[in-house]
Amino acid sequence: MSTPPNWAADLLTAYLDLTRQQQFATFVNFPTHFKKILDVDAVFVRFFDGLVDPESPSAAFFMLQTHAAYRAAAELSMSTQAAPAFAVMRQCLENSLYGLHIDRAPDALETWIKRDVDAAAKQKMKTEFTIGNLKKTLASADSNTHKIWSQLYDKTIDFGAHPNPAALAAAFKMQKGEKGIRFQVAYLTAEPEIIGGTMKSVGQTGVCCLFVFRHVFPKRFDQLGIPASLEQLRQGL
Repeated sequence: MSTPPNWAADLLTAYLDLTRQQQFATFVNFPTHFKKILDVDAVFVRFFDGLVDPESPSAAFFMLQTHAAYRAAAELSMSTQAAPAFAVMRQCLENSLYGLHIDRAPDALETWIKRDVDAAAKQKMKTEFTIGNLKKTLASADSNTHKIWSQLYDKTIDFGAHPNPAALAAAFKMQKGEKGIRFQVAYLTAEPEIIGGTMKSVGQTGVCCLFVFRHVFPKRFDQLGIPASLEQLRQGL
C-alpha cells in the first residue's frame, strides 16, 4: 500500500512513519520476542472467536478492552516507544482487574456505570475501584497471580506509567557544549536490551491478564484448552 500524498511532509507524520519503520525492524531483529507476543495475542483471539452468551457479559467487555490495550502495547513496544508502552501495559492490567471485580461483585457494575450521576456516585465509584480494593479481589481468587500482577503493575509504573527517574534516565541525554548544556529526550530507543525487555514485558502482561480472566470464564477456558496454552506461554517469560 502506497502512502498518501504529503505523508511524512511534516514533523508529526514523519515521526509516525519512523515508528512504522521501527516496527518493521523490530519484527525482523527480535523474532523470538515477537513470536511470544503473537502467541499470547492468539489466545485472546481464540477466546473471542465465536463467543456467544459469555459466562459474564460485563466482564467480557473488560476483556475486550484488555486485549485492545495489549495490542496497543505491542505496537508501541515494537516501535521502540518504551515508556508509552509501559503506560498502556498498566491500562491492560487494570482492565483485567475491573473485569474480575465486577464479575465477583455484580453491584459494582452499577456503581461504575452511574459514577457521573452526582458527586456522591463519583466518590462511591472511586472508593469501590481503588487499586488496593481490586487487588484484594484478585488475591482472594488467586494468590499466585496476584503476586505476579502486582510485580508487573509496579514495573509499569517504574518504567513509564508514571513520571519517574527510571523512565527518564532511560531516555534522557545531556550534552555540554560551548553555548551551554543541551538536554535531549529520546522518544524512540535504539538500545536492544530496552527494546527486548519491553517486548518481553508485553508478553508477560498479556499472560498475566489471561490468568486473571481464567477465574471469570473457567468453562470457556477449559473448553478451548486455554489453561494448557497459558502454561506453555509462561515458559521463558
